[in-house]
Amino acid sequence: MRASISIVTFAAAALPSLATEPFLLAIDEALSSANFELCVGAGNCDSDSSGIAGGITIDLNSAALPTQMNLFDYDFQLTNDLGFFIDFGFGGITVTATDLTLSYPNPGVAFGPAAIEAGVFEFVDVPAVASGVAAYDATLLACLALELAGVPCQDVIDLSTLGEQSADALVGTISIIDGEVTVVIEVALTLPVLPDDPDLAQLSFVGTIVATGAIPGCGPGDFDCDGDVDVFDFGAYVACESGPGGGILFGGCERLDFDADGDVDLHDYAGFQVAFDDF
Repeated sequence: MRASISIVTFAAAALPSLATEPFLLAIDEALSSANFELCVGAGNCDSDSSGIAGGITIDLNSAALPTQMNLFDYDFQLTNDLGFFIDFGFGGITVTATDLTLSYPNPGVAFGPAAIEAGVFEFVDVPAVASGVAAYDATLLACLALELAGVPCQDVIDLSTLGEQSADALVGTISIIDGEVTVVIEVALTLPVLPDDPDLAQLSFVGTIVATGAIPGCGPGDFDCDGDVDVFDFGAYVACESGPGGGILFGGCERLDFDADGDVDLHDYAGFQVAFDDF
């Protein structure tokens, strides 16, 4: 038994660690949402929520056992408009935000890498830009307070004029099953609403985003997901072979379980021989 474990460990260590090309993860709208809090002045706040659509583009330093991830793009689109009313007792402020989107300002340029440890990753100070429109209307004392600050009582703000911001952190988990990647990301970001007076009003965004997508080229037998079944994948087969009823030894071995019976054995080797194309 000890010798068998040593062979598997050696073979696994010798497996190629080929990075993937950047690929898109689609955001699951049914599982992704965010809460927003608008605050004007000290302690005058209201909140609303929305679902999230869009996508995230990443790459991994290994399709089978990744330890690093780069971020290449993201686009978080709110599926609902937001509405807020902040009551000041004598008068208040009504705010409506429409077509709100948070996105990566440098699409195609890698941000990272972030280390992946036990399936957990964290990106810090991720750049973000907002787009959409926020319209507000202040009355009575709320209007007077804005006028004293040099701000009109009614206005429409183009959120793209806020410029580049930084998310506090993008913390999440990643899992890979049969070449299908799922990431769950916790997002936190605070935006100034008035470009000329960023401390007067702020919009905070806290959300959970679930996104899924397939690693390019991860077909049956293609352990390293490079689009073919070759000698490198045979090395993976040697490491993954568990025998009848032996189970899946580690991530990626499921791509060598041709008969989908939960192990890698000689029946799967027959399938591997058919798929092998490194001649």
